[in-house]
Amino acid sequence: MVYPPRGLVIHIASGFYEGTIAWQDNPNADVSSHFIIGRQGECAQMVDTTDASWAQKSGNTTWLSAEFEGFGVEDSLHSQHPGWEYLTPGQIDCAARLLLRGRSVYGWPLQVATSPSGRGLGHHSMGAESGVDWGHSLCPGEAIKSQKQSIIDRALVLLAGPPAARKDDGLPLAVQRLFL
Repeated sequence: MVYPPRGLVIHIASGFYEGTIAWQDNPNADVSSHFIIGRQGECAQMVDTTDASWAQKSGNTTWLSAEFEGFGVEDSLHSQHPGWEYLTPGQIDCAARLLLRGRSVYGWPLQVATSPSGRGLGHHSMGAESGVDWGHSLCPGEAIKSQKQSIIDRALVLLAGPPAARKDDGLPLAVQRLFL
């Protein structure tokens, strides 16, 4: 992993929270992300932030990654879970807290990134959109891409909060300990 990482890349899991954790725990899956974020805002850290995940090909060594429970509109299960192509308020809040942690630890700017050479909050398909080998061009989908500024806005609200709120970023203790 190149340090400091450039920021956090958001993905859509095309799956459920527990199932995505189980899939990434399977060594035969050849897939991983640093974080998995459930619809209620729960967060699991799958890969230490000092290690590269296998989430975005050539971007693996320069960005941290977060998979969000949900289904893109092109996913076969989307019709059974309408609206799951969007992030929930809990997911936005968790992503904002991860972004703030990255700001504190790595100096990430609280800004939207639109290319692999940027910094801040990126999305998986920004690699393909920039002609870089990052893999899946439909991830996380237009709905989630349109919510990136909402994540930044939530991070700014949290940052401006009372001093006590800044000390406890709301991440599970296991994630706080592992996020170096």
